[in-house]
Amino acid sequence: MYKCNIVHGQVLCSDKVIPCPKYPGRFYLLVVVVILTAISVACTADITSIPMSVTLDQTFAILSPGQTLTLTADVTPNEAAIKTVMWSSSDPAVAVVTGGVVTATGEGTAMITAITKSGQKTATCTLIVAYAVTGVILDKASAVLPSGKSLKLTATVLPNDAPDKSVKWESSNPDVATVEDGVVIAKMPGTATITVTTVVGNRTEVFNVKVVPENYKFIYLNLTLQQFNIASFLILGSGTVNIDWGDGSLDNIDEISDLLISYYHNYSNRLSYTITIGGENITHFYCNNNNLTNLDVSNNTALTYLDCYSNQLTSLDVRNNTALTQLDCSSNQLSAAGLNALFEILPERIIPGGSTINISNNPGSATCDPSIATNKGWLVINP
Repeated sequence: MYKCNIVHGQVLCSDKVIPCPKYPGRFYLLVVVVILTAISVACTADITSIPMSVTLDQTFAILSPGQTLTLTADVTPNEAAIKTVMWSSSDPAVAVVTGGVVTATGEGTAMITAITKSGQKTATCTLIVAYAVTGVILDKASAVLPSGKSLKLTATVLPNDAPDKSVKWESSNPDVATVEDGVVIAKMPGTATITVTTVVGNRTEVFNVKVVPENYKFIYLNLTLQQFNIASFLILGSGTVNIDWGDGSLDNIDEISDLLISYYHNYSNRLSYTITIGGENITHFYCNNNNLTNLDVSNNTALTYLDCYSNQLTSLDVRNNTALTQLDCSSNQLSAAGLNALFEILPERIIPGGSTINISNNPGSATCDPSIATNKGWLVINP
């Protein structure tokens, strides 16, 4: 409030000067009192009509596109005569606001601001707009499939508590491969990209498929990278070969021959991968020094030479490899029982010693029973 005094017949309120008539006596005093009261009321009204601050009931919020939020602004003091608030958004592409009602329009971050019309006091709310679905992952990155074969893909929508986990499937080349509810069906030789898309948020992931002729035979390997990020193999045979390196990378070798050809792949991470090698007629396969934990050659009936020394194999099944004549499985993790089981399924040989198997440097090399193999015509190498 202004401080007022009477000086020389004038009313002084702070820096304001109000002339007063020179009426004597009680009338003069009455006029002064009326003037002072009016000025006091006016001055008080001027001060209390200006807001001192404004606050919002929420200072942080997360919405999905399309959702709305109502913010409430509290203007103080309560006696403020003008409590009108104006609203704005720092990014209308993310959110718009009208009368405190915020509508999320697109993914991103926006600052919602409330500002008093009188006094220009402000308050803000940080708004993050994001779909409830953050992503989708597939259980496989790629595959080589013979014509007529199928493969089931599993899509995991993230986060695990996402309210809507619906997905859509699409093939880039339905003539090569179709997909329905995650089941990929190989139609004819070629390549196709299978895309899964979440209904909420349009999050995507892709799967690459190489369709090969139906006469392809396959070798499956499980590789755990340790010292190096490289896998390498040597292959000999005829026809064509395709390699799925297990990380989404596919190699197509148009023709192989009776000359050993080296194939290798650099990985970005030292993880575990399942590698698939498919060919029309692979006769020699070298996969030594790859830290393999599993090797499945049961489909490759044309295989005559298998070199898998210096890996981490604990078992090996060659029962279907009836053409096999040379096998090197030394320096693995085969126990005596594992070696005896391998001897039992070796194919019978008419010419004794014409086929060889190297079992040296395995945990069971010293205690296994090599006679099981020698009785089948195999020469057991165990220095």
